[in-house]
Amino acid sequence: MPNAPLVVLSKLTPPLPTSGMVERARVNDMLARAERARLILLVAPAGYGKTTATAAYCAQRRVGGEGVGWVSLDVDDRDPSRFLAHAIGALQTAHGGVGIASQTLLATGNGVPFRAVLMTLFNEVASTGFPLSLVLDDFYRCASDEILALLELFLETAPPNLRLILTSREMPNLAVIARLRAHNQLTEIRAEHLRFELAEACAFLNESQGLDLDQRRVRALHERTDGWVAGLQLAALSLRDRQDRERFIDEFSGNHRDIVEYLAGDVLANLPASQRAFLQETSILERVSPSLCDAVTGRCDSAEVLARLERANMFMLPLDDERSWYRYHHLFADFLRRTLRRERPEVLPGLHRRAYNWYADHGMIGEAVGHAIEAGDWERTAEFIESSWMDVLKLGRVRTILGWIDRLPREVTDLRPRLHIAQAWLLALQRDYARAREHFRIAARLLRAAPEPESADEQYAAQALLAELRTTELFVYVFSDSDEEMLAVVHEEPEEDVEYNPFVQGVHDNLLLYSCYVAGDFDRARRYSVRARERHLRADGIYGAVYTDCFRGLVEVSAGALDVAETFYERAFKLASDRLGRLSVVVAMPGVLLSEVSYLRNRLDEAHAYLDEFLTLVDECAILDAVIAGHFVLAQLQHVAGHQGQALDLLAEAEALGKRSGFDRLVIAALAQRARLLAKGGDMAAAAAALKSAEDVAGPRPEGALATCARRHRMIDRAHAQLLIAQGRPEQAAAILRPVIAEAEAGGRVRVLLDSLVLKALALADCGDERAAIRRIGKALALSARGGLIRTFVDEGQPMKRLLLSAHAQWTEDPDTQRWSVPYDYLVEVLNALGGGASLRAGAERGDLRPCVAPNLSARELEVLKALFVGRSNKEIARQLGVAESTVAWHLKNIYSKLNVTRRTEAVAAALAQSLV
Repeated sequence: MPNAPLVVLSKLTPPLPTSGMVERARVNDMLARAERARLILLVAPAGYGKTTATAAYCAQRRVGGEGVGWVSLDVDDRDPSRFLAHAIGALQTAHGGVGIASQTLLATGNGVPFRAVLMTLFNEVASTGFPLSLVLDDFYRCASDEILALLELFLETAPPNLRLILTSREMPNLAVIARLRAHNQLTEIRAEHLRFELAEACAFLNESQGLDLDQRRVRALHERTDGWVAGLQLAALSLRDRQDRERFIDEFSGNHRDIVEYLAGDVLANLPASQRAFLQETSILERVSPSLCDAVTGRCDSAEVLARLERANMFMLPLDDERSWYRYHHLFADFLRRTLRRERPEVLPGLHRRAYNWYADHGMIGEAVGHAIEAGDWERTAEFIESSWMDVLKLGRVRTILGWIDRLPREVTDLRPRLHIAQAWLLALQRDYARAREHFRIAARLLRAAPEPESADEQYAAQALLAELRTTELFVYVFSDSDEEMLAVVHEEPEEDVEYNPFVQGVHDNLLLYSCYVAGDFDRARRYSVRARERHLRADGIYGAVYTDCFRGLVEVSAGALDVAETFYERAFKLASDRLGRLSVVVAMPGVLLSEVSYLRNRLDEAHAYLDEFLTLVDECAILDAVIAGHFVLAQLQHVAGHQGQALDLLAEAEALGKRSGFDRLVIAALAQRARLLAKGGDMAAAAAALKSAEDVAGPRPEGALATCARRHRMIDRAHAQLLIAQGRPEQAAAILRPVIAEAEAGGRVRVLLDSLVLKALALADCGDERAAIRRIGKALALSARGGLIRTFVDEGQPMKRLLLSAHAQWTEDPDTQRWSVPYDYLVEVLNALGGGASLRAGAERGDLRPCVAPNLSARELEVLKALFVGRSNKEIARQLGVAESTVAWHLKNIYSKLNVTRRTEAVAAALAQSLV
């Protein structure tokens, strides 16, 4: 996959058997009895043969028909995305039918829920029915809290045909181990099992190593090393060419406390100087290849040297049949690095620098940065991170980039605004908004204090960086759901007069589009959507183009144009599916948003299908509106099915998710919807308590210009009105809804207007003012007919059915009482969904209700109206039509008059209701 986290293929191959291996009867017997184990643990200090024993066991399992995947772990695998990428890659090598879907999902990058990746992988494994094992070798090297949490999930939910084999120097801190042990599903192999017994030591020293030692000397070495495999191997290397073996054994069996230092030092001292230097210099590498070793050491014979070291059993483990990659035994590598630092510290920077250059030339970004840091080339490392962090971010490796930056000295990072911009983005993606804001502020302060640019190139670079800073600010505000701050930025947004980076500018346009949607400036939002999508496509930014269409869909849903919104969502869904695969995270957002449209249009099975496939993916990686929509629709589907308890449980889960993530709007949405469902169910006390909790979270209502983005309070107001209607206080409900309706009409927020008109109609009906109630419901039906919105009416149940039947009777007898036109077929569809279609007057035809007839608009006025709908300004319309702005204003005046409206937003709403656009 082009966007998959980098997989180092040499990590997916177990070390090949070396000459002189000894049959480990006791260990093999323990492993053979581990058939029922879900987890096999080999835990012992370094040098006890854990990897060798596991590799031999896995080779036997493969011969027996089992699939075995292997990962040699290192510290970089603390990044969950990299860890999962290698685990998936390992299982793919074990069975070709595993890992395609999970790899595709992981490849979609930032924010992908790792639980969803694991669940997808487990489904793939289970569907094969094939016995599989996954080996995680040297687990201690990556055992961070995040990786331990992933492993807990792995062991709790993996299918029965998948077993985990784990080697480590330390017992992993996993709570699930106790349960597996209690259920006899754990096999533990410790140091006492891995030690060579005396007979094994004798076979190793005499048969494998050809030393021909007598029993007394073998026993002495065995006792001194306590059967420690690495100690015996080092002793054998020291003894191989010695004439004074007995004296060496006697001395070694005495008071040498640090066996490694003593024996390895002796081994190294007896090697030729060039070979000793080669071992030390290449020990800085996790894995070695002839080409890499040549680059680091300046030699041209590394392939021959590596082959000689392997033949000499010099702790050199080949990783493939072609001998293109090797690694040193970690114990020996640690010793070599210690001696290099002690004896030749001055060569270390140059070695790391040459390693950095080789990795950079071969596109291995992570390894390159690691060695650049070790070399102390701070400026170069910082420049490399600045130039590549967005590319690495697309691989989903947020934690990796933050780790790189954290390793740089403060004096380097403190003065680089672009590094602070990067950290602001990355921390916002991790939902650490407080720190993201702090880094944004530092970047802004550094740029304000920067000297004035002199050359044209410097001016261009400074302008581009300032634009990047503005994008960062808005990025933090949008992803932290900070409505008021978004609005402030939108009001102060300067006009762009330079093109610099289409990807960053496309992101900025997306953020402005979303902010204008929040502010209710739908015309401006539509304009940004056109420009944003063009920029993203020019930069091949599939993610950005999908977000553009999703944000535009949110605008159209809010404007009441569900059919238009569905078109944008479907376009986003198709683009993501075609380019990234249906299993990608980026498909999930339009998928969940389509579930909301499907639900509102009463296509319940379709809504269910979307949610079953995509809801788990959006909780951690999508804009909050998609998260809210998905949980709302799922709860409503349960409510419609008569599962009130399950609906409330789902809303409680959404509330908990909001609290965990710090998203107050999700908490408020869940509580407000909970209050509405409880009120409909007759539990007034619980409904009132939920509403009070929502009000506490929302805090004081914004005033002045900020009131236009008070969407949290609008949810509460409508929930409050629902509760008051259920409590038999319709007059108070109507009073609460009055300003909500006025604000929604003024701002063109048709979705809010529809919900509020429906509630007000029910309140007026309960007050006994049926004619006023019918007027409100007629207006709501006319506004919703174009988009085919059904559930806003149907979810109100029997009271709505009675009101609509009364409205139908009145409109049939006296069409002139209906100010807003309602298509007859649409009214029938709504009543059928309520179970009331059969109650309509027999023989009623479409003409019984006044049809939606377009007013007498000229062709030019229709052109102006359509341009108005896509959000064009008077100036843009004039340029498009080739007329003066005064002519456009004159056309608009005529349009307003014919549609009986007074402003642009009302004209757009009326055009939608009467199918003029």
